[in-house]
Amino acid sequence: MFEMYGSVLNTIYGIVIAFACAFFISVTTTPVVRTLAFKFGVTDIVLSAKSSSLKTTVGAYEYLNKKCDYPLHVGVTEAGTLKSGLIKGSAGIGALLLQGIGDTIRYSLASPPEEEVVAGIKLLRSLGLGKDGAEVIACPTCGRTEYDSIGLAERVEKMVADIKKPLKIAVMGCIVNGPGEARGCDIGIAGNGKRCVIFKKGEIIANIAVEDAEKLFIEEIKKLAAETPDNNAATADKTAADGE
Repeated sequence: MFEMYGSVLNTIYGIVIAFACAFFISVTTTPVVRTLAFKFGVTDIVLSAKSSSLKTTVGAYEYLNKKCDYPLHVGVTEAGTLKSGLIKGSAGIGALLLQGIGDTIRYSLASPPEEEVVAGIKLLRSLGLGKDGAEVIACPTCGRTEYDSIGLAERVEKMVADIKKPLKIAVMGCIVNGPGEARGCDIGIAGNGKRCVIFKKGEIIANIAVEDAEKLFIEEIKKLAAETPDNNAATADKTAADGE
């Protein structure tokens, strides 16, 4: 029913998870078994109850979370190929993390392993649990979108992949709603067929021709990424002094 990998107890099949969890908890919470486990050097135990079924996975982890205090390694196993697996894995892992359940995570994707790492990092950022790195938000576009905002969003996301500073970057479709909807972002861009506006915290800092907008936008992102807290404080002090 269980396999031991170092100090990790991993359930194998979703169909036995509920019974396995109940059995394991009832046995391992007894003082005798705990003593035996410690005697043989098993002192650090992490539980995993992954299944390829979302409902089974979430239910098993919720049960474990109520019944024991062991750390939990969460994930949806055999989630699928990259696109479908990302959706399935994010639904399960995200549902658990939003409840405060889970100490470590793993995406199980039929894709290169680095894709699993990228997915995990992005999920943590989306949930507000990741402290480092840039997050790019982008609207789905509508009839008011008259420039290649989707292409720009994809290029920006690749460009900021290695940025460690926590930044929220918006690539919006139209000038009408873009700056207001993304006012919580550190920097953003929106446009029409001829002009783009670049804004910080909802305040427009540039109104520029579409063909020149991407270059300036990337330059401004790099400036923000290069700023340190000390530089920000110094800028704020100077602004306050100028206003006196």
